[in-house]
Amino acid sequence: MASARACLALVVVRASIGHGLQPSLLDEETFDRAVFAPGVSTLIKFFAPWCGHCKALAPKWDVIAKEFEDSSSVLFAEVDCTSPGGESLCTKYGVEGYPTLKYIQEGDSEPQNIELNDLELETLRSIAMQNLRPGCSLEHMDACTAEERATLQSFAAMGEAERDAQLANMIRPLDEAKATLSKLQEELEELEEKVEEAEERVQEVTAEMGTSILLMQRVMRRSS
Repeated sequence: MASARACLALVVVRASIGHGLQPSLLDEETFDRAVFAPGVSTLIKFFAPWCGHCKALAPKWDVIAKEFEDSSSVLFAEVDCTSPGGESLCTKYGVEGYPTLKYIQEGDSEPQNIELNDLELETLRSIAMQNLRPGCSLEHMDACTAEERATLQSFAAMGEAERDAQLANMIRPLDEAKATLSKLQEELEELEEKVEEAEERVQEVTAEMGTSILLMQRVMRRSS
């Protein structure tokens, strides 16, 4: 992915200003403050300018963003993964293909993945309507299932120290799993490099000795 990222660009986010949504350019220092702002749900499009599917999605994305332009609680964000400012964000959030959509409901601390099955307008509208509504929280209990409500209330009943300890216990196995995945990905990249080197060596030897080997084998078959 890094090889495809060259030109300087920044993260483009439609930020809520006044009565509508106005374009705003964000970098790594301002990104979190925009997309994780209190009372805001965000839909983020990670893209590359050369990507054909991204180009096909762009006008439909603009249509849906227009439908939410009067909302003071919804952001439509775009991250150009070919730029230095966008590349690190795409890497941070595990973007491996384009376009990739993620959402952040009010109160979330991490973007959540969206499975984009097609690029149809109605699909995108459904994604926005489903994921940009307020998420389950103490402020929006009506958005919770019965199970989520019970879990939320049990967490709320805990003391601060107990919540901190339990959250740490929840996060620990996830961090360990991510670390394992990262290590395996690094090992896979190293292995892929070795495979490429081996393939190149096979091609070199074949170019150098292939004809002679073939002729020798023919002579040996004739003599046997």
